[in-house]
Amino acid sequence: MKDGCKVKICGITNLEDRDMTAAAGAEFFGVIVDVPYSPRTLNRETAAGLLKDAPLPGVALTFQQDLQQIKHLVEFQQLDSLWLAKFHKMLYLLQILLEGESHPDAP
Repeated sequence: MKDGCKVKICGITNLEDRDMTAAAGAEFFGVIVDVPYSPRTLNRETAAGLLKDAPLPGVALTFQQDLQQIKHLVEFQQLDSLWLAKFHKMLYLLQILLEGESHPDAP
């Protein structure tokens, strides 16, 4: 693998595939959450089961969620990363995610 290149396998829907992704050497795995048109979409509860105590960092992909749905998703899941497809209010999201918390890189 090229230096600096990282691999994420997305669309994971079960524990066996998640663990196989880790065993194959991927650095991340991804789950698709509440995306109605995707055949690999999971509800939040199923996604949480895959993200909890995972052997590698998990990434959740969601699509066209409002701010409250995103906040709930972040609070409900044990996310290492969140991919927001078609989300145009990034500053509002950052405010929600950091509200009441001090960021480790803040002065």
